[in-house]
Amino acid sequence: MNSQLLPVVTTVSAFIVFLAGCKPSPSEPPLRAAEKTTAASPSLVIGKSEGPDSSLLRFNGWYDNEGKVLRWSEGNKSSLDFFADASLEKAKKLLLNAYMNGEQRVTISLNGRKLYTEQLQGASQSLSINIPTGLIVSGKNSLAFELPDAKLGSEPDQRIMALGFQSITLE
Repeated sequence: MNSQLLPVVTTVSAFIVFLAGCKPSPSEPPLRAAEKTTAASPSLVIGKSEGPDSSLLRFNGWYDNEGKVLRWSEGNKSSLDFFADASLEKAKKLLLNAYMNGEQRVTISLNGRKLYTEQLQGASQSLSINIPTGLIVSGKNSLAFELPDAKLGSEPDQRIMALGFQSITLE
């Protein structure tokens, strides 16, 4: 009878040790699933557009996707994170299609380097932005948007927004 109980006790003991070992320390916030991704993560593909519902983009500071058509920035700062493999390091242009909530000052940075600053009028915008050689790296990349003129949407929309993301393409 003891031999039947031993495997159960061992399994429970190992399970308890596993849970205790996975508890994050108070000084380090727990990682979200997207942050645990490695360089083997799916990469964007040169010449292929990705939209507001793409699983290849991680949206930080954006409202929920609106019917696969667009996703509005939330407040004055938003970013898109994506993973690149070695083939994407050759990309020379970033094509961005977006809709502006009225007149907006827009600054776009890639991996901390400012690429674009402009004051854009409302309506649909198609931006073509040059990418310096070596700026896209294998692994995680971050495209940051500074949007100081974000404002309330039109009635009855009470969200603070500036840019409605429609698609991104790297060429």
